Amino acid sequence: MFKHLRLTVWAPLLALLLVMMPLTASAQQPEFCWKSSYGRGVGTIPPNCNSDRVKETGMCYTPCKAGYEGTVTMCLRTCPSGYSNWGLTCHIDKPLLVGASFDRCNFSSSCPSGYTNAGLLCGLNTPGVPGGWKAAVAGPAGSGLDLSRELYDRGIGLAPSVCGADKENNVGLCYPRCKPNFTGVGPVCWGTCPAGWTDCGAGCAENTSQCTKVIGNQVYGVIKMTQSAAEVTIAQALGDNAKLALAIARLKALVEQNKAAIEAADAAKAGTPGYTAGTATQQLAAAVTPEEFAQAAMRIYELMDPTGVIAAAANFTYPTCDKVSPR
Repeated sequence: MFKHLRLTVWAPLLALLLVMMPLTASAQQPEFCWKSSYGRGVGTIPPNCNSDRVKETGMCYTPCKAGYEGTVTMCLRTCPSGYSNWGLTCHIDKPLLVGASFDRCNFSSSCPSGYTNAGLLCGLNTPGVPGGWKAAVAGPAGSGLDLSRELYDRGIGLAPSVCGADKENNVGLCYPRCKPNFTGVGPVCWGTCPAGWTDCGAGCAENTSQCTKVIGNQVYGVIKMTQSAAEVTIAQALGDNAKLALAIARLKALVEQNKAAIEAADAAKAGTPGYTAGTATQQLAAAVTPEEFAQAAMRIYELMDPTGVIAAAANFTYPTCDKVSPR
């Protein structure tokens, strides 16, 4: 059984090695290179608006015309002097009732200018409507106590899109500008391809077919390892000991074969808070129970997450593009 198991595990891996050997041997005269890259931190929300807009309540709006002020999507006429802003209306900026002043010697009361004596209180005289304005209440009851504010729609607001002078907008967020000869894509700055080469995303090649060939072969082994890690956790959860033993053997063999990729991924994640390099493989080597094997497999799966696949492969097979001189 064990001989058959070893053949079952190693036969496809030997075939994979044969496929990858010519690629490794050709590194002295590469037809492919990985772009240099570095992280530039987490993006932040742009703080500023374009010069043709104003920022209000966190959004960028078309400025209101002179004599009007913005309230979300609307522009409302600014209240005249002597009036307070009450939303859609302007209210007279005076109290409607004030206390009367009493002269005890003469047994009389008086009111300030603009008010009518009503005994103990003084009532504000109804003002007229200022020129160019309309009373908020139409008809005979209309007065200058409350004025109707003219308004118009200035359209919806846009999210701020302008970053500070030392940053650039990329996919809606602000990032530090990349160094010369690097191009930013989200939180990563990527180097450029040698002159005349084809851009393959994370790498460059002399032609498109070479792009497909190299990236497919390099990533294949790492993807198979993450699949095997998933098989271990599934078999453990189902309690299928036969499948679990086979999945563990396959995972161990793939981990050994992809040792260089694991070390590269370890190095790439070394600065992650709470992460300890080498933990995944150490846990797999020390595992005894099905639960321990499942936990080790999950750590390996997380380590070789596709976000790190290209970076891992890049460090052990082909050079970075800054070391390549195009033929």
